Amino acid sequence: MFKRVLLVIFVCSWFSGYICAQVAIETVADDRNWIAPNRRSTDLLNMFSGSCSATSNPSPDGWIGARNQTNVFLFFRETVDNLNACCNSNTLQNFRAKKAFCWLQNKGIKIAIASSAIVGGPVDPDCTATANAANARTAIRNIQSGTSGGTVTYVDLDEPWLKANRIGNPPCYTSMDPAAEVVKNFIDNVHSEFPSVKIGLTEPHPRIPATELMTWMDVLKNHGVVLPFFHLDVNMVEVGSNTAALRSAIQTLNNYCQANGIVFGVIFIGASGMGNDCEFYDTAIPLLTNTKAAIGRPQHSLFMSFGENDPHPNNLTECNSCSMTRLENDGLSLLQNDVKKSTFVSQSNIPTSMGKGQTVSGVKVTMKNTGTTTWQTPSRDGSSYFLTYFPTTVNPPCSAGGGWVQLPGVGVPSGSCVPPGQTITFNFAITSPLIAGTYQFRWRMMREDAFGGEFKFGQSSTNVCILVN
Repeated sequence: MFKRVLLVIFVCSWFSGYICAQVAIETVADDRNWIAPNRRSTDLLNMFSGSCSATSNPSPDGWIGARNQTNVFLFFRETVDNLNACCNSNTLQNFRAKKAFCWLQNKGIKIAIASSAIVGGPVDPDCTATANAANARTAIRNIQSGTSGGTVTYVDLDEPWLKANRIGNPPCYTSMDPAAEVVKNFIDNVHSEFPSVKIGLTEPHPRIPATELMTWMDVLKNHGVVLPFFHLDVNMVEVGSNTAALRSAIQTLNNYCQANGIVFGVIFIGASGMGNDCEFYDTAIPLLTNTKAAIGRPQHSLFMSFGENDPHPNNLTECNSCSMTRLENDGLSLLQNDVKKSTFVSQSNIPTSMGKGQTVSGVKVTMKNTGTTTWQTPSRDGSSYFLTYFPTTVNPPCSAGGGWVQLPGVGVPSGSCVPPGQTITFNFAITSPLIAGTYQFRWRMMREDAFGGEFKFGQSSTNVCILVN
């Protein structure tokens, strides 16, 4: 707490400013889940509804579950600065036509921009970051103009130390102090027009070791840069089999950031250039499992794709087992211990009496997914989800439940899914026992794994006693 107070006083230096800065830090930490679709993805525009009306604001149904978990939507600056046509149809004009910025704002999703600061090398070099700061201001202005209706909350600087020190021959800077001063000037430049925008940065690993990254943040602080967040961009190909070192680095950086009042995040990204959604998805999973093993769920989880020429993965739908929105759903489930929960919502057309061997159709039971795992049959891991018969033996209101001729497990329909927060209504037929009596009608969700193992979970439906005679 003492270190945090020192940090906040350094930012504001007077009491009301102290309160303001403290709230700002907590707000950054609350924005835990970020999505950054591939700037060249062919279905990016389909994520928005085309309406800004507060009373009539339809929602594309391809990512309802993921959208409800998303706190921040990140655009790459070149798609919104209107300076070039880099990204197929993903342009400022088309985002405005789809009402993307005001639609996100109405949904309570904040907007971030990924922008370069220092850029070395032969292609568009900017060692002073002057042009890039101007371009970042242009991008923010474009999103916040009256015709766009959005608000930019964050700017994420794209690997400024990497681009200052390891790109170009010679590089822009061989020492950190002049590079840090340029980053400070970039931030001051943007804040001169947009003082409320929170500007943090991303740096890569293992290309830059954890010790060097911490030194870089120390130097930035010495130059007056107060980072609200730091995001780690891990290249799993470079990590190779050395996952123990990766976990140690994640732990070290997380501890450093916590001690210095910086929100720590990890970018979850698959291999680019695969040309295949599922290969992107599969190559993103190892970083998720290693991050969870190292620190659990990071304060910021960023699900990102940045292919130079590859438009994959597709973003929609979240029922596509390898889409970007499905990766967000599954990744957050993994980081949160894959919680499986369900809540009983309603049931209808349940008979109170039946003849022996009688079949009744149109029985409906509705369940809500209140866990973190998407229900799908079959899922990518081979598991399936069913509504299954579940009589109680503890003070049963009637018979223990045996004798039904047909009470099949009712599966989530193939090709559909139930993301977290969504409901599903199972519509099925039942056939009563051939022996007279009073029988329970009670259901619960079940997951069956690829090897036939069964796991029942969640709240049961309200028990109904059905008289059979």
